[in-house]
Amino acid sequence: MTTVWLPWALVALMYVLSAWGWAMTPSGVRLPMQWNIRGEVNWRAPRAVALLFSPSLAVLTVGLTAWLATSEPGQMAWLSGAIATVFLLTHGVYLYFAIQDVKRNRA
Repeated sequence: MTTVWLPWALVALMYVLSAWGWAMTPSGVRLPMQWNIRGEVNWRAPRAVALLFSPSLAVLTVGLTAWLATSEPGQMAWLSGAIATVFLLTHGVYLYFAIQDVKRNRA
């Protein structure tokens, strides 16, 4: 039963990382949302949208997984934890590259 809170703790950590990303980026900046194969930015979004997109999508995905798992909670607990872990890792990688892009364009 203790694994039920783990996916939600990982999603909460994504929001903490987004708060750190908010502090690391200047006001009014548009953060990259997609890069092409050559590493060039395809499009950008306002800072709030960019930083809250992945955590919000993670809430929906983990919530849906948890809801679907109500019939077999023991069998599905690992799945929501794995999904939250992947979201957390990709969000961390995204923040790294987005902040590097901001630093490069502000220098």
